[in-house]
Amino acid sequence: MVSALRGRRAEWGAARPWLGDYLADDAYNAKCALYKSAVTTLQKTQQSGKPLFSCKIHKFNRFNKLAERCLLVTETAVFKLDANTFKPLKKPTPITEIGAVRVMSSDAQLVVISIPAANNDLVVGLVGASAAHDLVGELVGVLANRFKMLKGTELSVEVESGATTRCTLGGKTRALQLPSTITPTPHAPAAPFTHAHNVITYHPASARA
Repeated sequence: MVSALRGRRAEWGAARPWLGDYLADDAYNAKCALYKSAVTTLQKTQQSGKPLFSCKIHKFNRFNKLAERCLLVTETAVFKLDANTFKPLKKPTPITEIGAVRVMSSDAQLVVISIPAANNDLVVGLVGASAAHDLVGELVGVLANRFKMLKGTELSVEVESGATTRCTLGGKTRALQLPSTITPTPHAPAAPFTHAHNVITYHPASARA
């Protein structure tokens, strides 16, 4: 499903091998053994299927809080994991309940996974192994392929050509934007996500630092 991004996004990771389950790679995750153990337990207790994609993320929630988490996509669901123990946080989101995926046309690692049934989207910044490591294309491809296999229809993938998109958090529609400049000041670098009133700003340079 990379066709959903080809020609619409500056970078989608096509120039490098796709590993999928990055948290299982010791070069990316120093706690990969603990992660693998946690996934084995998850497969036994929740019948989640095998892991198809995983990575570290910065997550922004409806309480305007930023947190470091991990994202896991299995054959059936999307999990948010604790960044240290890799245990699941709250209930997973079935892939079949995803309404759309929104990304930017630039190389920003911002992803909005729309979940209409929950009235609360998953707003994350993906964290690759390096600043040049684009994970958006791989995540979108995995979600789109599984959605098609499970529902028989195409997943809606929205690629925003400007610097603004939207999300729903706690039942409220919020504006989500990139900053006018992606270079943080050396004295006070911005957090990966900041907010002012009803507008959330994702700072790519800070997220990759």
